Amino acid sequence: MGFDLEEDLIELVTQREDIKDRIENTKYKKMTFSKDEEANSYILNLEDCQISFDIIEGEDEEGPWFEVECNIIFF
Repeated sequence: MGFDLEEDLIELVTQREDIKDRIENTKYKKMTFSKDEEANSYILNLEDCQISFDIIEGEDEEGPWFEVECNIIFF
């Protein structure tokens, strides 16, 4: 993927028990993963919701950085 989203996933499931339950209770073969190049987003589709991790990149005097914004859409 190019980015390590492990910390962001841990933060998400720590803050959102409902999302943690959805991830734990969805069979892996029913999950889909994709990347939206145009929006610079990594997307996890579960049976009844979509979780996107939108990557915002920049650079400052300390060098390159990135920030992750998580969006959840329920179907």
